[in-house]
Amino acid sequence: MVDTLAESGQTGRGSKKTGGRLSRRDFLKLSGTAALAAAAGSVGKGILEDDFHGRKETYDEPLANSINRILNSKEFPGIELDADPQEWSNAIINGFIISGLPQTKENIGIVLTLIRVSSGFRPAPPVMGEIPIVSEEVLEPLKKQWTAGPMEVNYEYVGNLLGYSKEQIERKKDELINRINTVDEGVYFGISMLKDILEYYKDIPDERQRLSCVFADWNAGIGLSVRAGFIDTVSKLTGVSIRNTGRLLLKDEKTDRIPLVDAIVNNFHMEEGSVMSDLEKPTNEINNTNTWKFVEEKLGRKIAPVPADLEVPGALGQMKEILFKESSSKEYAENRVKEYQKISDLIKIDFPADSA
Repeated sequence: MVDTLAESGQTGRGSKKTGGRLSRRDFLKLSGTAALAAAAGSVGKGILEDDFHGRKETYDEPLANSINRILNSKEFPGIELDADPQEWSNAIINGFIISGLPQTKENIGIVLTLIRVSSGFRPAPPVMGEIPIVSEEVLEPLKKQWTAGPMEVNYEYVGNLLGYSKEQIERKKDELINRINTVDEGVYFGISMLKDILEYYKDIPDERQRLSCVFADWNAGIGLSVRAGFIDTVSKLTGVSIRNTGRLLLKDEKTDRIPLVDAIVNNFHMEEGSVMSDLEKPTNEINNTNTWKFVEEKLGRKIAPVPADLEVPGALGQMKEILFKESSSKEYAENRVKEYQKISDLIKIDFPADSA
């Protein structure tokens, strides 16, 4: 299963050391936006509005018409104005069919939201030419590209999806990225990843909580909001403050200890080695471990997921916070839920009553 990599951080989009890799493209966008904002103040907003142009075409496919409304909306600056709504509609429908993910309004809304924020309806958004000079020291952590395509999918995820070994994935990295950087395959791979994420959260009754967990996982890593729920539960039961990162074995930099393990061992008197072994299990197995079951018994009910709150490290996180109020996977999720609600209003498709 792909999500066995969740604890190692290899399914996310941020820094490997902290558990969620920030995509190279995301960073470059941030750098460019910061520099342009500093130079132009609020002029950029006016330029975006002045350059906006709408289209009057209508399409036979309802999804294409919905995408056209998104492309025409001033709510979403930075979108590719020349994007072909029919091409994207075809790719999305095919992606749902091939992946087996149901075509509900919510699922389609999530996909459109992720395409909007990840690429602005571009197969492989060019970014290097859009930013001013950035020092080599700043770019050093980003020399390895982890994500690509219209939905910013991790190439390691795609390699696992295709059944490649770890060695094959690294050897075929450029080939994988080239495949992701296309409308058809890039969207399919993204929808496949979304399907894996939804397996954990599709039964959450509250829409906002469900969407928040989905978007947080998209940013931080598959299954991390399940694991964040475990951290949240232990923290509340023991009174020990632990950030809900979803990284169960994340060490405290000052003490070089694992706060979650210490909280369980010291308060529940469990053996450290067995706790460590249990918490190393992949997300699809961890709820069957003794440690998980013991904590659930103390809680008196099933442990509920909460949006993973994994922080973007260092200066990059500070820049995201200043520009977008988005320095963690939780903040990313909160912003995506707001965008999803706007995009959902533009989706005019007749869905069966039980799937809308």
